[in-house]
Amino acid sequence: MVAVKLDTIIEGMELDMEEIQTYLNHETGEVVTLSSDALRMAEDDEPLENLLDWQQDEVKIAIEVVENWDIYTDLPSQFEIDDIG
Repeated sequence: MVAVKLDTIIEGMELDMEEIQTYLNHETGEVVTLSSDALRMAEDDEPLENLLDWQQDEVKIAIEVVENWDIYTDLPSQFEIDDIG
């Protein structure tokens, strides 16, 4: 596991909304933000040909997350943190 700046994690958590999921890669320290649609497409193994380039890029990242769950942590949303306190 690499060192990750707390600011990076907080920024990712602030982006996390109902239709958006944010994950921390333990190996690289990278925070990735993905739409629920991209995650669904990655899990369902849907073809990418009919998607726009930016959508294909997002789904490819989602596939990386889905295929490597063990190195990613789903960051809690800002609202989940508020519920704890």
